[in-house]
Amino acid sequence: MVSNFQLLENLKIIGCNGLEALSIDSGTKLLNLTIFDCPQLKSLYVSSYKLRTFLYRRQFPWFWPEFHFNLANAMVDSRQGFILQYAASVCNAEFGA
Repeated sequence: MVSNFQLLENLKIIGCNGLEALSIDSGTKLLNLTIFDCPQLKSLYVSSYKLRTFLYRRQFPWFWPEFHFNLANAMVDSRQGFILQYAASVCNAEFGA
């Protein structure tokens, strides 16, 4: 669980083979979250009011995002054919929001 890092703005977790569950409750500081190549990750909970970027690569786990109102860029690459990319500025331009 990541909750005692009050000033953490950027978090990168790469190649963490033993990680099975991750809970991030950062309140208002976490801006960028990157998780790449953590093959045993089965559960991911993220609570952050200011999260702007979420990047994920590997088989996608059970995912519970909370308070993600400012998310502007997200990329999920499951390496099994499922790729999702979202950019708020592009969506806003395409849909006139």
